[in-house]
Amino acid sequence: MYRHEINEKAKTLKLWITAQAGESEADLFGMRAKVVCCPDCWIKTEKVPQLPSKAPFSKRFEDAVGEACESAAARQVARRFGLPASTVRAIDVRYLERWAAARRKPAPTLMGVDEIHLGK
Repeated sequence: MYRHEINEKAKTLKLWITAQAGESEADLFGMRAKVVCCPDCWIKTEKVPQLPSKAPFSKRFEDAVGEACESAAARQVARRFGLPASTVRAIDVRYLERWAAARRKPAPTLMGVDEIHLGK
């Protein structure tokens, strides 16, 4: 990537990426990105899903950080992505909340009842 433009009002990000002949992947923000060009105009646009919260990251980026947190400590993930550890922990919490909301919860099959009651 040799140039970028950020338009906060329009919420757009333009990236200029160079690739050698025969290359189809580039390193973009620590992730492998596939370089795809339009044969007519050589411009490729992609709609990146944003999160409903005011988080300054895309859903795809937060998912990548959250998946990295599954197998490594927050400090290691922070070093890898170039973020503060507190930011990685906040991203991980949001990632786990989205995961818990989307997962299928089976109906309970057993219920235990205790005969001792403490308090109102």
